[in-house]
Amino acid sequence: MKLLSNWRYHLFTIVFFVCIIFFFLTFRKLIFTELYGGKDFQMFWVFELFLCVVSLYIISNITVFILEKIEHFGLLKPKTIIILFAGLFLCHIAFQGTFWPILQESQDYFIPKKYHYNFTEKMVFDKRLVNYFYFFFISVTWLVFIYAYKIYEMNQNELKHKLTIEKNLKEANLNTLKGQINPHFIFNSLNNIRGLVQEDPQKTKEMITRLSELLRSSLLSGKSNFVPLEQEVETVENFLEISKIQYEERLSYDIDIPKEHYRYYVPPMILQMLVENAVKHGISVLKDGGSILVKSYENADTFNLLVKNSGQLNTSEKGTQIGIKNIEERLKLLYDNQANFSLKEEHNEVIAHISIKKDVLKS
Repeated sequence: MKLLSNWRYHLFTIVFFVCIIFFFLTFRKLIFTELYGGKDFQMFWVFELFLCVVSLYIISNITVFILEKIEHFGLLKPKTIIILFAGLFLCHIAFQGTFWPILQESQDYFIPKKYHYNFTEKMVFDKRLVNYFYFFFISVTWLVFIYAYKIYEMNQNELKHKLTIEKNLKEANLNTLKGQINPHFIFNSLNNIRGLVQEDPQKTKEMITRLSELLRSSLLSGKSNFVPLEQEVETVENFLEISKIQYEERLSYDIDIPKEHYRYYVPPMILQMLVENAVKHGISVLKDGGSILVKSYENADTFNLLVKNSGQLNTSEKGTQIGIKNIEERLKLLYDNQANFSLKEEHNEVIAHISIKKDVLKS
């Protein structure tokens, strides 16, 4: 927000100048006050205070106007600072040229003629010189506050801009990662259908029905970063039923997910992708086939998803590498360091394990 359009800036500036000039006036630092001894000229004193505040307030607005015009050069660049102080310097020369004549002429309105003080040229020069540096000091003190605020505002704007960019990149990365899942999944399903078109038309119809349900779930999942676990389980069941039609007795599976876990939200298609990889890289390469276990369980502070399949782990395969990287990146983007993914082989079984801290788990 531009300072000149911010009422808080004007309030701060006026209060600052009133306070600091009032403080110095009580110590009789200004132009005329100390020249009239103990005589009571309160109205003239008030007018002097008013004139100082108004004059410095005008200078402050001019300075801020210059600052906001040149801040694109960079607030900490020498060029900006030199221009700013040159403008402030010239403003104070103009201020001194008008302030003294006004104050001298005002004696007729506030001070009886017999008390008028006749200034010599040397006195006027000395007074102007001393007060020039005095008022310049006040302006510089004020400028320090304004400059500090402008730097703070600039840093905050840069931080907001950086966070906005990071958020947009995060969303773009998630959409890209989702885009890696859906085409790959559709491609595999269509291959399954193609293999059964002539062999078993009835099973082909059933597979097309299952596929339509899967596509509907897939399209809906692309609209959100999280879906209920129940929806993800339905997607997995449809995929496994399609796969079972193709692999027949070579594929058996068991889904052990308690219904009380259905309330949790997980990244869309992430469990389905683990199952898909288990079929493609595990069951399909085994002559006698194998089994797949899909399971969820809770620990004290984590929620866990596990997919176990018969077979051996081969991380050198390109598809496996892409799948692992995809899952790791999605978990990192969505949960930072609050979720972990591991893939290992034990006793001729491949175990994929996702662990999510309950503190960040949506339910």
